Order: sequence, then C-alpha cells, then structure tokens
Amino acid sequence: MKQNIPNILVVDDNPDTITFLKEHLGNDYHILPAYDGSHIIDTLKTNDVDVILLDVMTPYVDGFQICGDIKNDENLNYIPVILVTALSDRENVIKGLNAGADDFISKPVDYEVLKARIKSLNRVKKLHDELIDKYDELYKKEQIRDIFIEIMPLLLKSHSPDKKRILIQQMLDKVEKFFTNCYKTSGQFCDDGGLDSKKINSENIEQGCCEIMGHLGGSFDTYKSDKTDVLFLVNGTVCPWGVHQAKLNPVLCNLTKGIIERFTKKAFNSSKVQTIKTMGNGDDCCQFEIIDVQK
Repeated sequence: MKQNIPNILVVDDNPDTITFLKEHLGNDYHILPAYDGSHIIDTLKTNDVDVILLDVMTPYVDGFQICGDIKNDENLNYIPVILVTALSDRENVIKGLNAGADDFISKPVDYEVLKARIKSLNRVKKLHDELIDKYDELYKKEQIRDIFIEIMPLLLKSHSPDKKRILIQQMLDKVEKFFTNCYKTSGQFCDDGGLDSKKINSENIEQGCCEIMGHLGGSFDTYKSDKTDVLFLVNGTVCPWGVHQAKLNPVLCNLTKGIIERFTKKAFNSSKVQTIKTMGNGDDCCQFEIIDVQK
C-alpha cells in the first residue's frame, strides 16, 4: 500500500536549499534529495515519487533536459514537475513549459506559494494513482472472467472425477499464471519464474491468501486456531464467484480451496487445506483450515 506522506524529489546542487525546504515543508512531506541530474530517471524508477521540485541550473544535465526526459518516459510522465529557477524571463518560462513542466516558480521562492502548488499537484497525482488502481482492479477481474469463460463450460459437462480434477488443475495453472503476471512488476510474491516460495513465507502468507481472494472478488480474513496442527484459518464472508453460482456449481468451492492450497504450499510445503464450511453448501461463510500434516 502506498505511503500516507507524499514523497517530494528535490533536485538542487545546494544542500542548504534542500535543508531549507525540509524546514519549510515541515512534516507534511518526505523529502528525497538529489544534488545533480545525472541519475534522476533511475531514482524515479526505484522510488515512489509524488512531485518533483527541479532546479533548472543543475550540474551535468540542466533542468530543462531532465524535465524533458521525464515527460518523454511513458512510465514516469504522470509525475508532476515544478521547475524552480532564477531565470524568470518569458523565453525560459516557455522553454520550461515546452519541456513538459507542470508548473514554474521563480527564485527567490515564496514558500507559502510553493506549498500551495505542491499540494495542488499532489492532489492531481493522487487522483491519477486512484484511477490507475481502479483500472488495474477492473483489468484483473476481466482477466479472471476470461479464464472462467474458457474453463467453466468444460467443468459443467458430464466428466469422470479424474477428468474434472485435470480440468481444475488446468484452471489453477491459469490462475497462478495470472497472479504471477500481476505481481511481476512489484516483485511481490513472485520472481520471473512464477509465484516464488522464497517470497511467500510464514510472515506474509495470511495477507497473501486474503489479497488473492480479494482480487477474485471475495472478502476473506485469516485467524489463528487453538488446534496445534492448524497453521491458521481462512474465513470468507463474500464468495468470489457469487453465492448463487456456488450453490449451482459446487465445483467453484473446490476452486477456492485449490487456489488457497496452491498458494499456501509455497510457504508450507507440508500443508494441506481442509474445507470446514462453504457458502455454496448453504453455510453462512466459507472456512478453510490450513493444516500442517507433519504435526
């Protein structure tokens, strides 16, 4: 989850200026300092930056060029840039705006005006982030829907138990591949090869189970158990498939169990999932025990 305090990248070769900015911006922002423009793109790709405060007269690469490089990068051009400079003539203002700057402030800086402009641009950035999050969530749901459209008709046909098990495994493979693609960019839970047992561990496994089921449209929590052989309980109050569909097609409850089991085995290879309740069976919730078979 994104931090509550916005990150402001300040690019200025004068350490006193950056110290002064920290004092005037107070505790409302976290300041990331950069004293020249040589590695700004790398900095932006490895840090979550909300607004860039960019001095035009930076060593090695001037602020106009840096601004242009940021705005020409499709992965970074949504980050607001405020150019800060003593060059307040019309020609340089136009040059800065043509480079893609979102705002332009002259030295000596009026810090109350600067704070207001940072606040305004950070609000725009926040709206952008919320829009991207909503788009990503819709995209994930659409991808999952496509998997169901492909596999569900096969599951609902009359097949032998062995054939159905094979079909469920094929669907689980597709779901795992989907989540691998979702987590590749952030590196969370996976590496390039798939969901990674080195990144799925005893500390994040419970949160991971709830997150994955949430992406599928469910609402799940985890709880501790008094039983010594139960690692934890997974409890669902919103069925990812819809209660009506789960009642019509009990195989969907097996898919829920299979997804949880496949994920938990990355952290606990000796674990298995025991179904306690399912809404598809008429219960008030779904509940699964994650059991350590070695105990």
